[in-house]
Amino acid sequence: MSAAPAEDHAPAPPTPLLSPGDVVDGRYRIEAFLGGGGMACIYRATHVVLEQPVAIKVICPLIRGVPGMAQRFLREARAATQLKSEHVARVTDVGTMADGAPFMVMEYLEGRDLDTLVEDAAETSVEDAVDYVLQACEALGEVHGRGIVHRDLKPANLFLTRGADGLPCVKLIDFGISRSDSPLSPKDAIALTQPDTVMGSPRYMSPEQMESAAKADVRSDIYGVGAVIYELLTKRAPHEGDTFLDIYAAATLGPAEPPSSVRADVPRALDEIILRCLHLEPDQRFADVAALAIALAPFGPEGSLARADGIARILESSRARMREGGTDEGQTARPPSGSSSKIRRRGASAHTVRRRRVVRVALLGITAALAGLVFGGRALYARGEANGIASTEAPPSLTIPPRWPALQKPEPLPANVATPVVATPAAIPGTARPQPRVYVPAPAPNPAPADESKLFEDRK
Repeated sequence: MSAAPAEDHAPAPPTPLLSPGDVVDGRYRIEAFLGGGGMACIYRATHVVLEQPVAIKVICPLIRGVPGMAQRFLREARAATQLKSEHVARVTDVGTMADGAPFMVMEYLEGRDLDTLVEDAAETSVEDAVDYVLQACEALGEVHGRGIVHRDLKPANLFLTRGADGLPCVKLIDFGISRSDSPLSPKDAIALTQPDTVMGSPRYMSPEQMESAAKADVRSDIYGVGAVIYELLTKRAPHEGDTFLDIYAAATLGPAEPPSSVRADVPRALDEIILRCLHLEPDQRFADVAALAIALAPFGPEGSLARADGIARILESSRARMREGGTDEGQTARPPSGSSSKIRRRGASAHTVRRRRVVRVALLGITAALAGLVFGGRALYARGEANGIASTEAPPSLTIPPRWPALQKPEPLPANVATPVVATPAAIPGTARPQPRVYVPAPAPNPAPADESKLFEDRK
């Protein structure tokens, strides 16, 4: 199977299936054809009752003929309606048209995808590139937590729009739609004019996914994330080739060129993170998007560390909901072999560890201060009752045994008799009581950074 570069042999645009004025499912009036690929056509439409602009995706007739593809389309669309992340394009409705074509209704987005950003002459700053990828990881945290593998991560599937606060907001689109639970049969693959659009985009696909779609798991999406940030920084894919086999050979015979060799302002430490995402062996990549986000956070804008912590919580929460409610039909969550289902909590962040330690010490200090106030108050009260002299010393609590006679008011002494010295409880030997000690745990040493092993092994 081969795929020529888009710049040399651009595929003909799909023929629109619907025309302006057509009404889908009695509710959505088609306004314009927005485009599409080898799998589906996308239209701008309006909800006739709510007068709300929406986007409608309709599966193409050619793909509809592949056995089980229409069912996959509807199943993934239904799963998408359960996603709540603001970085996932919302799916609000699914259905089937009169001719049997499945469709889904999504929020209408204004802006541009990251592919047009790559094509711009201006460079994307390192901070912005990391920020866009961290937002994509936030979307993937929920998607992966629900057992869905995207399988087609690329700049064209990351849409840059504006959030309610006016700041740039990246939304993941087309997630899971090209997912297949098993590779297409040779007969089905031959029937497709662009089979690579079903399996994914070769320039961003992991080697194992190019070998077999069934081998792809969340680490294949990690590879796609690495390819996206690589292209945002260098404006070229990590592995180039004229055909599908050329790209596969480039990806398996040697590591990608470090981004810093193409662009001088890329830190070497960021090189290592990106090349680890693009490692030939899945076990050598980051185990999940939470681990990747924590590694990328130091290179992003202010607030990136908090976003990385949030990604870990989203991933863990999504997995917990799936464990409680069971996996969706056909959605088989396949964690990487040898990996744990638990995600590092915010304690993995050095900043968070220091913050918790400060809070713990502050609480211990407050407790000690309150204890001092209680003992000091008792001391002042006891001294005032005994001899009317204020003292800052905290005497111990003394209990008079029942056999002692009741204390009587002493008779006044004659003038020629010396005044006796009354021993205070603190002066009585053996009655001094040590003040409470506050235990402050010593700060835990920072873990030594793991030795970075060789990030790529050549495959013969």
